[in-house]
Amino acid sequence: MKSYYFIGILGSGMSALARVAHEMGHRVAGSDRNLSGAICEEFKSKSIGLYPQDGSGIEKFAAAAGIGAKEIIIVKSTAIEDNVADIVKARELGLSEMHRSDLLAEFFNRSSRSIAVAGTAGKTSVSTMVSFILDSCGLSPSFVIGGVSRNFNVSSRYAKSDYFVIESDESDGTIIKYKPFIGLLTNISKEHKELGELHALFNAFISNITEGGYALINVSCPEVSKLFDARDTSKDRIKYKIINFEYSKNVNSYDNDYLISEVSLKPEGSSFKINGHFFETGLIGRHNVENFAAAIIASHTAGAALGDIARGLKNYGGVARRLEVVGRHEGVVLIDDYAHNPHEIKTAIDAVKIFNKPVIAVYQPHGFGPTALTRSELCEAFSDLKTRDRLFINEIYYGGGTVNKSVTSRELVEEIRPKLSGDIVSYCATLDDTAVSVTNAIRDNSKEPYIVLVMGARDINTICPKILKNITAASSK
Repeated sequence: MKSYYFIGILGSGMSALARVAHEMGHRVAGSDRNLSGAICEEFKSKSIGLYPQDGSGIEKFAAAAGIGAKEIIIVKSTAIEDNVADIVKARELGLSEMHRSDLLAEFFNRSSRSIAVAGTAGKTSVSTMVSFILDSCGLSPSFVIGGVSRNFNVSSRYAKSDYFVIESDESDGTIIKYKPFIGLLTNISKEHKELGELHALFNAFISNITEGGYALINVSCPEVSKLFDARDTSKDRIKYKIINFEYSKNVNSYDNDYLISEVSLKPEGSSFKINGHFFETGLIGRHNVENFAAAIIASHTAGAALGDIARGLKNYGGVARRLEVVGRHEGVVLIDDYAHNPHEIKTAIDAVKIFNKPVIAVYQPHGFGPTALTRSELCEAFSDLKTRDRLFINEIYYGGGTVNKSVTSRELVEEIRPKLSGDIVSYCATLDDTAVSVTNAIRDNSKEPYIVLVMGARDINTICPKILKNITAASSK
């Protein structure tokens, strides 16, 4: 048994790992700037020590556990800077520190049937799908994912089996620490890093697949195809499985191990075939077909039977904040989505267009660094919006710390405006401004109810209940 102190314990990535460490039988405590919310209550119920992020918690944890402070291992993420009070205190005490990715790798790399999902978009959805499929087929995996599964109601768990599923993060380079038995590469697009750097990271990811393991490669993505074509696979001691789609331009360029065909996209859901086997899901959008196909193939490679997988799909509940319908009122449908890079934004807009209704798209840019890096791509991401649609851009999310504020949302709006049909894009300085602007747009076009698509990885989703409350109140007058 070890003693771990997580700094920022209630964050999505840290809380998931802390939960697994606790379920494995380790002593767990941690600090956070905001000690509230559902995860906070869950951890309190499990007697996981929670402390303010002021440097006081480390010694209190040691005293409560009856151990010496020197036994405590500090777990931190890339977001934790050296001047955080807990880091300062830990170094005064001479404690060991480790990055959260190193601890996750330590847990994950022990598993003989480990599955890592890689790609710049859809990792959370695919890893959640894999976890659900394996569980529904009786294989009971451990998992650490970036969102809350509607089937498990948590983002992580530890199960005493050979199976362990994670999403491997390329954004901070930690993807190279994992050594999966099955490595799945779904897609590559510019986010956080330039394409050349991403290719290097994903190549390293493939190289880290354990001997005798499997690399599942979706060559229907042009950048993945480029990476695979340029790689010298003759020295790799792993098995490659090529995934492709009937509608892909390069469908005849590869000896496809898995071919996805007969894709049908409807407002009530989607269906498709993999090597002739039929699958259907209530999820909408071409990207969800691609995500589900990748998850099915990874699960099949891990040992799940295709027939068992098909029977279980109808019970899949999805992931919080992934095209999640959070409200309806008089024809208006309010959807919350985690889309935060250009590829994901374009994909989400394309998915909701299937309803054939006008769209109000709302976007909160994801930090100053990523926004500056993908600035030109962001300006093209909304090109499918038409004259009857509306677009509201919120101010760039700032999470604190040292950043270069070299771009603003006002500038983005002015760069996006000439690329759209009609004057449909507006800037909103605050979340409250955004909620009011969306409400007014709905009210002004009551004869043709909107699909309201709220996109962003931070706190933009907090406007959803405000919008629903506003339009409900307005219609009751």
